Amino acid sequence: MDEQSIECEAGCIDIEEFCGRLAESLLLCHSVEPPPDHIRKDYHPADECTCFKTEFTVHITSKSPGILFLMPNAIMKFQPAFPPSSQAASLSYLNERTRIPIPTVFHECIEHRHPFLVTSRTHGQDLRSAWSALSGDAKKRIAMQAAAHLSDMRSLTSDRIEAVGHLPLHERALFGAAGQKPLSSDDELWDRLRQPLASEDVDEDTLALLRGKMPRGTPYTFTHCDLTFSNIMVKDGSFAGFIDFERAGFFPVWYEYVMCRHGIDEEDVEWKKLLSGQMVDQHPKAMNWFLALKGLGVEPHGGETERWVKAVRDGSEECPVMMRDW
Repeated sequence: MDEQSIECEAGCIDIEEFCGRLAESLLLCHSVEPPPDHIRKDYHPADECTCFKTEFTVHITSKSPGILFLMPNAIMKFQPAFPPSSQAASLSYLNERTRIPIPTVFHECIEHRHPFLVTSRTHGQDLRSAWSALSGDAKKRIAMQAAAHLSDMRSLTSDRIEAVGHLPLHERALFGAAGQKPLSSDDELWDRLRQPLASEDVDEDTLALLRGKMPRGTPYTFTHCDLTFSNIMVKDGSFAGFIDFERAGFFPVWYEYVMCRHGIDEEDVEWKKLLSGQMVDQHPKAMNWFLALKGLGVEPHGGETERWVKAVRDGSEECPVMMRDW
């Protein structure tokens, strides 16, 4: 298949031409105008459409707002204008260097000021949908397979904390909503992470403790950042691939593990326990350090924050998997 074309029900079509026509049809699904730029990041024009037709049939599911399935082997994703996504660059970077099962980028375009991304489709179902029907052995097998591919991903490093292409990162859990330009050292990282603590009246002794116990960030490692079970594809009881690389980039070596110790619900917590337990490089002290940092930025004198600060002071390697969506 030509790199600039894709097969669909109507045969082989030019992606760039189709992308423009499809994007225009998608935005015309609603009879109302798109919202202003400052709230467009949460706007999915396909939210209320169950299906529509251009010259080709496209289906939109309520579980995947903004994702169009170009049957049978590709999808088009509507991407918010902010934060800007480096997903296409991350996917291309990984596909050039690894054999990890991830989508292939066919085309990326901006139509009517909205970014769209066309990629190959990973067949199977997301782990969240499959979870209740899987046996305990199958869940453990999927975690082992995912962790093995994750090790390949984590062999890729950079000398800076950055998105692929030397671009800023937009990782809310670490840097807040504004994003962060590339950082070249752990000292620069600390200077950035301590900024929210200045307004919370955190005492100098606690700041000195955090800086002294800050986990080493190098090598800055390629990190998915969002390995919730909604972003794991499975087929026939086995791992089939990673999807959704919107948050990916080069992060401190401990950050993937920390993000794998948080779940969005009870089933995701169960999945994260299995996955983080299979990861080759584990960073429990970094998890406690991160929890102390986040707690001090929200409730510096709260009982939970004090427990995390004490865990950092004591060098504890006990850390929970928590139900929390950063």
